[in-house]
Amino acid sequence: MERIRRSLTLGLFLLCLAMVAGQRAVGEEFQFTVSAAANEVIIVEAPDTAFKIALSDTAGSPAYSHYAHTHIAAIKPQSSAQYAVTVEVTNNNEQSVTAPEFAVYTQPANTLWDWLAWFSASYAEPGTTAILTEQIARQSDAETACFATALLARQYLIEENTEQATSLLSPGAHGYTCWQLAALAMSANFAIYHFADASHAGMALLPGQFENALAYASTLINPADWQPTSAPTQQEQVSHMLPANSYLTTQLVATLGFSNLLHGSVVSSQSLMEAGKYSLEQARSQALEQGYTKLLPDIYNGLATYWSLANDNVAAARYLDEAIQSKQQSGDTQGLAEITNNLALVYLWSGRWELAQHTFREATEYLTEEDADITAAVLTANLASSYSYLGDTDTAERYYQRTLSLNQSSVYDDDTSHLYLAIAKIAMAGQRWPAALKALTQAEQKATTLRADRLPLIYALKAQVLAHNKQPAEASELKNTALNSLDTLVKMTERIQALTALADTRIQLGEYPEAAKQIEQLTALIGEHDPQQVTLASLQYQLLKATEPQNESALTATFNKANQHILQLGRELDAYQMGPHWFNKVRELYDAHLDTLLNNPTRANTEQALALLETYQSQLFLRKRQDRQHQHLLKQPELESLWQQRLTLESGLVNATAENDKQHLQQQLDNVKEQWLRLVNSRLSNEAQTNQKPLTLASVQTAIKANQVVLRYLHASEQCYVLAISASRHQVTPVKCPPALPDGLSGAEIIQAYRDARASDFIPQWVTNNPDIGDIMWQADGRFFALPMAQLRLHDNQYVGGRYTLRQTPSLSEYLSPTLRQAAAPMAIGIFDSPAFESKSPTADTGWRNKLPALPWAKREGDQLASLFSNYAVERYSAEQATQQALLSSDLREAPLLHIATHSYFDPEDPAIVGLAVARNPSTTTPDNGFLSQSALLGEPFNNQLVVLSGCETSLGKMMAHDGLQSLAYGVLTAGADSVISTRWKVSDKPTATFMQYFYQGLKQSGSSTQALRHARQQMQRHPRFKHPMHWAGFTLTVVNQNAEFFLLQSPQ
Repeated sequence: MERIRRSLTLGLFLLCLAMVAGQRAVGEEFQFTVSAAANEVIIVEAPDTAFKIALSDTAGSPAYSHYAHTHIAAIKPQSSAQYAVTVEVTNNNEQSVTAPEFAVYTQPANTLWDWLAWFSASYAEPGTTAILTEQIARQSDAETACFATALLARQYLIEENTEQATSLLSPGAHGYTCWQLAALAMSANFAIYHFADASHAGMALLPGQFENALAYASTLINPADWQPTSAPTQQEQVSHMLPANSYLTTQLVATLGFSNLLHGSVVSSQSLMEAGKYSLEQARSQALEQGYTKLLPDIYNGLATYWSLANDNVAAARYLDEAIQSKQQSGDTQGLAEITNNLALVYLWSGRWELAQHTFREATEYLTEEDADITAAVLTANLASSYSYLGDTDTAERYYQRTLSLNQSSVYDDDTSHLYLAIAKIAMAGQRWPAALKALTQAEQKATTLRADRLPLIYALKAQVLAHNKQPAEASELKNTALNSLDTLVKMTERIQALTALADTRIQLGEYPEAAKQIEQLTALIGEHDPQQVTLASLQYQLLKATEPQNESALTATFNKANQHILQLGRELDAYQMGPHWFNKVRELYDAHLDTLLNNPTRANTEQALALLETYQSQLFLRKRQDRQHQHLLKQPELESLWQQRLTLESGLVNATAENDKQHLQQQLDNVKEQWLRLVNSRLSNEAQTNQKPLTLASVQTAIKANQVVLRYLHASEQCYVLAISASRHQVTPVKCPPALPDGLSGAEIIQAYRDARASDFIPQWVTNNPDIGDIMWQADGRFFALPMAQLRLHDNQYVGGRYTLRQTPSLSEYLSPTLRQAAAPMAIGIFDSPAFESKSPTADTGWRNKLPALPWAKREGDQLASLFSNYAVERYSAEQATQQALLSSDLREAPLLHIATHSYFDPEDPAIVGLAVARNPSTTTPDNGFLSQSALLGEPFNNQLVVLSGCETSLGKMMAHDGLQSLAYGVLTAGADSVISTRWKVSDKPTATFMQYFYQGLKQSGSSTQALRHARQQMQRHPRFKHPMHWAGFTLTVVNQNAEFFLLQSPQ
């Protein structure tokens, strides 16, 4: 998750001493001139590139570098002379090689070089492990045996034989006999995030550099907070040593610096972190002086890590920008992905969450199938963290779980404490305290042995969970444990999280003065423009409400400050993806303030609450309705392909039956979404104009008629309320909260749940006692979205749906605005009914789509509607013609009235995907399995005055606190339709057809959808078989603007 990923080369780093008289590059070859005596060996080394060498004007086979990432070869000339050495690159993953990367030099012949010359000439990759094992056993020279051990260890790493490699890389009782083994130990441990082991190997490899670095750190950190204890030592009698200014030495110094920096952050040592920075700056100076430009991106990456840990994100971003510019020229896609990931982390930690998410997506685009799984795992976890910050906890948890699976199957990263921490925080956001405690216990088990620096945060979060779970004694004990170790937290983000948890814990425990002190500490740490100001304000609000509940001015000022940040970020986020989740995340703060206002419902407080609710709930809905650019973008060639893939995968997910298939399809769908979002989000405009004028009681009362009443519901954290507004009166009334019901209940079950509910539970008595009021417009919130208003019984045992005309609205200000369209369009009807569900394929799948029963009465709905309005223009698609292409055609999307009668899809286990069953179209070139998702509806504009969704549960979908159920009905409205009739529960085929017959008869007579719906309910109550409310009370009319309720029904000319 939140971890800076290294991107230094993973290979064995060997000597790069350039004793070169002349050099020039020829294609994939480099030529060097070197003088050698008869008793000398010519050595060529390169840290990153495999090659072979040959001498001009000499007989004999060329010498080869050994194995990927080893890259050293020796050749023995026949006599004293000046030789032209040709280096031919045979393998280079970075696609660009420069002459300074090669070291060509001579050494007196000795046992090591004689052996290497022989091994270079006889090199053959097959069987190398066995040959090297045999050679090590035969060597009497310790340095030669050590060198061969390094080659063998590298080979084991290439073969992913980690256990064998680890045993060879461990230092002996007297340290390392050759520096090559220490270099490989450092780089290999660094590659798998074992920073302490990498740091210790580097101390043995470069003792002078490390001593200088530690001496520098001691001038800044006094007393020192770290001293070496058991660092392995390198034996002194080594003939082949590291030079001071070579390419390889510079690379190794950079690795040592990065290792010490990250090791220091883990053990909370500023001394070790400063020593790491010293080595990185030394490497940077050397690289610039010697022209080792390929090393600069990784050095900049390390320095960016230092500045990020030092909480200077501006400096960190500057270094990472330089690193990315350098990496883009190298062709190293994995390295580019890693550094781009780090830049995204810096954005995340500095509160630029949407930019961080977009940058994480850019990083994933650089990965290829050949890149390391560990890079993919880190990127997936970090992308998950951006979703978590912005409130999309479902996607975040899915990505974190995917990262855990990668760790267990291919990455084998022992430290997964950060993943369990993240999963715990998601459970806490959903108030799933036992699940959070379980994940935190798993995080603690991992961190105790691998990341002790995380323990203070884990203890603080555990205390917070226990306090909310009503376990005060245990919470207090863990709170004290966290406080005692809080100073060891180095990373600012973790310190802020720990202090936030502790402040909340103390508020829950009633320790208000101590909570105030920790809130003061947070105030000093959180930047003025950081979105975490919202979290800080929430804590301040909690504390004020606990200590000064009557201080409304202070509470309002605290809320208003937070709300400025909430709305600012909300305007920056897109309205389709992250915007809704962000407003979900902050709902708790809104609820707290709304409770404050409505517990004392003065006119001023009521005005504030009304305006606040309207702004909170309707702004994203209205932005979506106005945004035609989104639908235009889907037609762009580079986006249309991804869009079609997305729709196909959603259809596949709906029809999948095996759990493994579902998980695989979900991962594919997530990948396509990430690619699509990377391309589309940067092009979306967030400049849609919404009504900025606050909604007021006076404006509502002026706009409504004498027989009308507005019921504005609120499901807050402490209480449920209804604000009732008539033309002459308004009143806030606490009401009963609707029961919490699981999704997917049948109509009979919902009726049973509301069996004892009366209208007086939800509607103020002054409204129902007024005989002049006959028209209700209502706006839902929370559980009120599932309220079957029409079936509530009045004091005289009448149903509300029989006495009143009813409609819901998603935005009261938009509903009451003077006009929606230029003028009502002449009546025309589009009909989409009874698609052919049977599959003609002999190998049809057994998923949802192929289990659907026929809908004979849906066809009758279409027949009756076409007959009733036969004098008007009617466009109908039925049976085999009722395809996806037909439903999205302009013929249907432009008709003032569109009737859709088919099966709908809603799965309470996965409510994010909803859709409709359509007939398959065998002639289409795109995959078509007979399912049309809400995503597809959002991709096309619906310009209808009314869309009737005559299918089961078309009002249901994923619940979002800011604007309700993300249902098919919601999708049609956001795509542009002005009103929609949908169903709250499953309704049988025949009673639905009967209800629709009554509705359309009423519509033709009155020209009003609200009057027609009331007429249908009244007729159903008189029906001998369908009078029970389960057959008619679930039909709901939702209207965006009041003008959409009236149709132009004069006879066609």
